[in-house]
Amino acid sequence: MSEGPARHRASSSPRRGDGGSDALSSGEAAGADVRRVENDAVGDRHTERVLIGRLGAYTLHSKYDSRELTRAARAAFELKLEREVDPEGVLPRDERLRRADMSRRARFTRLALASVKARRMRQRSPK
Repeated sequence: MSEGPARHRASSSPRRGDGGSDALSSGEAAGADVRRVENDAVGDRHTERVLIGRLGAYTLHSKYDSRELTRAARAAFELKLEREVDPEGVLPRDERLRRADMSRRARFTRLALASVKARRMRQRSPK
């Protein structure tokens, strides 16, 4: 039996049983209520998946050292950065590491900037 959290693929959009037709014979208000119930069920499934994932992560990190779990990934990322800044391997090690550090900082600053822009766009969009 597997020790990790179970992974399931589930659609986050409600399914329509009528081939996509939104027309209702007894008015739009009833249809809106049905769609709201379907969306609530989707939200509940999403919340459940989030909690299952969180439970798995907490369990994993309670049993093992987090730094040890990610050591190989961090080493691979560092190597990738070094290869990006010195693809031919001609720079002295100190210079290659300095440039890789600057590349890492630039990458995460770019991600932070994109995050700020995305939050600003979400705040401006009508609900």
